[in-house]
Amino acid sequence: MTFDLGAPRDRDHGIAELARDAAALLDRLGTGRAHVLGTSLGGFVAQELALARPNFVDRLVLISTSHGGRGGERMFARVRRRCSGWAPSAPKGPCAGA
Repeated sequence: MTFDLGAPRDRDHGIAELARDAAALLDRLGTGRAHVLGTSLGGFVAQELALARPNFVDRLVLISTSHGGRGGERMFARVRRRCSGWAPSAPKGPCAGA
């Protein structure tokens, strides 16, 4: 199942409200604990859901998102090279041992 708001929302409707909407949907569906995947903005919502309502989250998968803190968290150049396969001694698998 996917959760998509579809229509534009009120500007004041933030991450916490979106997480409450997701929790209300899960509650109404009676799913119990769910595997939750959040991409981009959905990653922020998924994290808030996991923090505010951990009883609904069995597994949390985050894609192309961040922790929402101040400033970006940069990946060390050595790790970035290793994950992209640029390092001459890159191990098997894109990020093995990173």
